[in-house]
Amino acid sequence: MTLSLQWEPTHLLWHAGASPNGGPYRQTFVLCGLLIVGGWFSAARGVPRPAALLGGGALLGALALAARGSVDIDPWTYPAFGIAAALVLAAVLVALLGERRNTARVLPVLAVALLLAAQAGEAAVTGKRIEERQRAEVAWSPRIGPWHTAVAEEAARADAWPRHRTDPGEVPGGNDVLVVGGQGPDYYSSLTSEITSRTLASLGFGFYAKGRHPVTLDNPVTDALFSIGTRIRSTPTGPVRQDALPRATVSAATRPVPPLVTVRPAGRPATHPGDSAFARQERLLGADVYELPPVTRTGRTLTARCPAGSQVWFWGPEYRGGATLAGERPVHFEGKPPAVQAPMRTLGTVPGSGAVRIELTPEAERGLPRQPVGCLLQDRLDSAVRQLTATGATEVSTTGHTVTARLPQGSTGTAVLAAPRISGWRCAAGDAEPRPARAYQGLVAVPLDGRAASVTCSFRPPGLTLGGAVGAAALLALLATWALHRRGAAWPRRRAAR
Repeated sequence: MTLSLQWEPTHLLWHAGASPNGGPYRQTFVLCGLLIVGGWFSAARGVPRPAALLGGGALLGALALAARGSVDIDPWTYPAFGIAAALVLAAVLVALLGERRNTARVLPVLAVALLLAAQAGEAAVTGKRIEERQRAEVAWSPRIGPWHTAVAEEAARADAWPRHRTDPGEVPGGNDVLVVGGQGPDYYSSLTSEITSRTLASLGFGFYAKGRHPVTLDNPVTDALFSIGTRIRSTPTGPVRQDALPRATVSAATRPVPPLVTVRPAGRPATHPGDSAFARQERLLGADVYELPPVTRTGRTLTARCPAGSQVWFWGPEYRGGATLAGERPVHFEGKPPAVQAPMRTLGTVPGSGAVRIELTPEAERGLPRQPVGCLLQDRLDSAVRQLTATGATEVSTTGHTVTARLPQGSTGTAVLAAPRISGWRCAAGDAEPRPARAYQGLVAVPLDGRAASVTCSFRPPGLTLGGAVGAAALLALLATWALHRRGAAWPRRRAAR
């Protein structure tokens, strides 16, 4: 069983073809459960014979020896294992002695006490060492503290859902963003849809854990695309680690954004071509808001020219290191493919000369995309936001799984819901029958013919009906097995009664 969990073909079979993040640690729980089942069957009919005990002990010793090179083995591991194994062996010997002396009642109790001491002692040592290593090494998962409380209070104060989203920004911990409220994309789940991860990454968002953990993107264009009207920003004021309560200065900023449901006219928008995140943002927005200048690279320096006063954005999803616009502070990027993609970030404002000069200090040799620099013109973006707001939904309402939007009379083109188009979305225009949603540049879309005054989109997890049916069948099979067992056990008793 252990080998089947580690050998790639059977490992993938166990996990339905997709190895989970942190697989070896999760497999530990599966293996421990199987060992408990095996132990129960081994001892259900009494203490095993000496040959079986010696064989099992030898196998356990072999597994312990094989693990000696693991990074999880430390100076406490083998002493704790040895003492626990000795206590278990003593418990077995006492139990065997108790079987031979049927009048001795204290020996079985002593055997149970020794077994519990072995289990509790090993668990205590393991828990102690895990806690010590977490406090020393795991800075990304600190305790919940004043930082989280401040963000939660600010998110509750600024909440305007469903008029627009509130993004709580980044807070310490993998999933603590869900604790503080808001509607940002920054969360971790092994069930994160590949479409969601791929769509966000194509627009310049970053991620961790090979796409399972999207991270927020503090960019006014994507804020407009996803109707993020309020953004919360945090500046740490103390250490971020396991042994300290995280603290930060928290602020909220609100800007006009289009509604959750907008209308895009028929035809392809006249925006920059190409596959850069800047061009994809423009195609989804339907407006040309960036200047995408030719970039010259000389050694570790990038040079270009942009309109004075525009905002310089740097996009290097695989780049790890610093990037500094002349006259501005350095900005650090943490790209590490395939596990980590760095989000695009602003480097500062283009000076009056129009010269853009960026100094790179890479920590690893990774290539940059063909268009790593875009210069955002705020007046163009403001105009695009006003246009999408004027033609977008006049009212949006939501329930747990449904979004309904009222549209201006005679709307034609495509209604776009600011959410990635993953499997499970069904939409309808007006009173039409719901159908699987279409996609517009990766987002949920509904065609409009000018007659519908509203659109409704609902989400149901794909496979919910089939999964429910399989679960019900498994429950029925379990009940049938129990009924057959009861009937089989009662039959010999009825025979004996006759």
